[in-house]
Amino acid sequence: KSQSDVIGTKQKRAVKIARKQLTLAEKFKNENKQDAFYNEVLTALNSYVSFKLNIAVADLSKDNITENLMQKSVSKETIDKLINTLNDCEYARYAPAAAEKDLGLVYNNTIDLINKIENELAQQTKNIKLKSVALFLCLLSCTSLFSINVQDSAVVAYNKKEYKKAINYYEIILKDG
Repeated sequence: KSQSDVIGTKQKRAVKIARKQLTLAEKFKNENKQDAFYNEVLTALNSYVSFKLNIAVADLSKDNITENLMQKSVSKETIDKLINTLNDCEYARYAPAAAEKDLGLVYNNTIDLINKIENELAQQTKNIKLKSVALFLCLLSCTSLFSINVQDSAVVAYNKKEYKKAINYYEIILKDG
């Protein structure tokens, strides 16, 4: 497989992998195992971002997550929520006594956050496709206008009895189809 196929597959599987890890987090939530819960949520988010942005987990930093998501036109608000969630999970893991958040709320917010990122990335892809179609239509109309101008020029040259010039224009028309 080519490198782009592997990347595309990883990006498509990012949500599936995160959901699988969040299922384990939900189990820990129900058992009230706070440390294990936050560890799984953190792992799920890091894996999701790693696969989605094609950055090795070891190379993930909040700065490069922010930079890469901004390049993909994810909103600042969504990026801030992601960074805050990552910070909250890390804080809860390393200072469990200080973390008094509702695990159910953290769990639901994490799922909502992943869905929001997915929706924003999908919207960006849709916008790119629309821009590509618009550009294609513009180029197509410009080509048509060029053909009309060449054809008009050929007719004018013929009517002026400038036959060599007219022949040149008609050859351009034949060549361009």
